[in-house]
Amino acid sequence: MRSHIAEGMTVTGDIDGDIDLLLDGKLEGNLRCRAVTIGKLGSLIGKISAQEAFIDGRIEGDIDAKSVHLNETAVVIGDVRHEVVEVAAGARIEGHYSRSEELQKIEAPKDPPVSAGVTISAAVQDEDDETSTDADDEDRDGADVVTLGPSSKVG
Repeated sequence: MRSHIAEGMTVTGDIDGDIDLLLDGKLEGNLRCRAVTIGKLGSLIGKISAQEAFIDGRIEGDIDAKSVHLNETAVVIGDVRHEVVEVAAGARIEGHYSRSEELQKIEAPKDPPVSAGVTISAAVQDEDDETSTDADDEDRDGADVVTLGPSSKVG
């Protein structure tokens, strides 16, 4: 399942789930998932634990991922633990790298909710201080998508 936190959204709290997350907004909390893409305008203050991490935005915290891709606009302030790392020219890193063979598989929680496969303990707020629900979106190829965006609500 692919989930999305849209530009203009701030999620405060930890996210654990067997998901692929696209973060174009802001997450203040730890993230544990299958794969994460931090968009150019996305930011995370907390730790990432994932199989794959694709970073175009800003991270203030450590990254533990089997495969880490730091693109040219990436800013990482924290340590990166990986099996495979790719760093593009222009990426900014303030921290240490360490290669680890122990990152075979970062497990998602044992009992994720059946409805969405993700547990969010968070407060979600958009730029207008409004929230609403829209979890039945589909992406362009018809796959199920759970989107937290300006029209989304948690709780």
